[in-house]
Formats: sequence, structure tokens, C-alpha cells
Amino acid sequence: MHIWQDGWIPTMPRFRPLPRGVMKKGMPTYVSELIEKGRWKEEVLRNIFSMWEIEEITKIPLPAFAKSDLAFCKRWLLHSKKLDSKKVRQNSFKEWCYSLISNFRLDEWWNIFWSILWGIWLQRNAWVFERKKRDAMDVIKKAIGVVGEYIQANEEAKPSYNDNRSPSKWHTPGVGYYKVNADAAMLEKKRVGMGAVMRDREGDVMASTCKQVLGEYDVEVAEALAARHALQVALEIGLTKIILEVDNLKLCQYLKDKKEPTGFGKIVQDIKVLASQCTDISFSHVKREGNKVAHHLAKLSGNFGG
Repeated sequence: MHIWQDGWIPTMPRFRPLPRGVMKKGMPTYVSELIEKGRWKEEVLRNIFSMWEIEEITKIPLPAFAKSDLAFCKRWLLHSKKLDSKKVRQNSFKEWCYSLISNFRLDEWWNIFWSILWGIWLQRNAWVFERKKRDAMDVIKKAIGVVGEYIQANEEAKPSYNDNRSPSKWHTPGVGYYKVNADAAMLEKKRVGMGAVMRDREGDVMASTCKQVLGEYDVEVAEALAARHALQVALEIGLTKIILEVDNLKLCQYLKDKKEPTGFGKIVQDIKVLASQCTDISFSHVKREGNKVAHHLAKLSGNFGG
């Protein structure tokens, strides 16, 4: 993916950095050159981009697997839902919509599709009746925002009975198993701290870890990054029968049986790939009071370098 020609930053105008003048010899050309071992190259970013561009870039969570490009950033707005207007052969809008059903089946796809059509209709009315002109990208961004608000409203409306039944204290794992607790903390200077602790049946600590990464992520993404790091460390020290425990209910639910085509969803998929290397693994939710050790480790990472 080309840094200056392709759209890869969802929150920036035209979805890419502002054009530069003459580029210095040896400067990166592709997005993959800005990433190393699943992390943004901070020094490279500082040498190329402005602070506000870096802020937007580091909001993009990087999956540990399938790192060839930032495909997870290519939302509908970046590639027009893969609709090729040159291939439209139908005689009516209705026929055209029916022709799309066989190719596009995800509910999220259709939610955004209808939202954009609604936006086009509003844009048409604004021009016809008020002579107000709106940029096409504004219509797309508004559509994405409406769908996002709809999804968020549905999430917030769901009953939280599962959370009420979650334990508020840490409990020992079964014989032969190890409990891995993970948590994240928002640090200063747009960084996220990650902490984890691995304990056995007796409650003895097998290992612990804390680290920080550059980025201004949503809480769910930060929690997922922490869980991924925790599981990586657990596997590195030879633990294969694991209970991965977090205090973020959404993350726990998605680890069990849900998925979504977002940065958060891609990090969850990373965790599932790592989980496939375990002999046995399960995911559990604990209230924050039962996850204090991991949280303190996440905050402690602020005392160390990235």
C-alpha cells in the first residue's frame, strides 16, 4: 500500500497524508516500511509526518498476523464497497440492488449501503431546495458515522446480566491450568500500557509482564492489545493450558463467539490465532476488582520506555 497514493488512514481527509514536495532519497514509499514487528516505527513517523498526522496514524491498531498491508483499514469508504459502476447492466435501481444480493451478504455492508443512499438523497434535496453543495466524502463519512452510532446504541442497549454474574475476586484455575490476567491503562503522551500476570493453581506467579506502545486507541482496542501481548508471553514461557481472563466484557464475548471487520476485530482474531497454539484454552470475565494486579502492571509500564 503506497503511503502517498493509497487511502489508508480512515480519519484523515482523502484518507492519506498531505502531499509533500521533493522527497528525500531513502524515504519510505510503502506503509509496510513504517511497521516493524507489529508496531509503528516511531522515529520514522517523526521524521516524515507532522504531529497531528502521527496522532491519526497511531490510532490504527496493527494486527500481529497478515501484516502484508493495512487491509483492515480499507473500510467501505475507502474502496466504494467494491462496486464497479461500469459493470452495471440493470434497467432499474431495484434490479441493480437485487443483483448485489448474491455478492454482498454482510449486514454491515447493507447498513452502510442504505445509509449512503439516504445521504445522497439528502444531498440532492439540499441542492434542489437550498442550493447548498456538499462534498461527496462528507456524505460517506456521515453514513459511516450513522451506522457506527446505530451499532453502539445496540451494544449499549444489550442487557448486562453476564457482567453481574462475573466474579469480583480472582479465583485459582483448575489443576494443571494457568490463569493469565491481562489489562490495559491509558498513559500520558498518547501511549497505552499493557500488563499481565500468569499464576498457577496455588496462586504462585509463573511470570508477569508490562510494556507500553504508542497509540491513542479506544478502550476495547487497548484491552485487546493487552490480552494479545499476555497470551504471546504465556506461550513463550511454555504455558499451553490457559484461562485468559480480562475485565472487559465486550472483549471476552468476542473472544468466545463474535467477530467484526474493524481494528478491534482484527486484534481479537490475532488472539484466536495464538489460542490455536494452546493445548486447551478458555476465556473468562472478571470485574475490575479481581484484575488489580494486571492493571497495576499496565500502569507501571509508564515508568519504562516503549
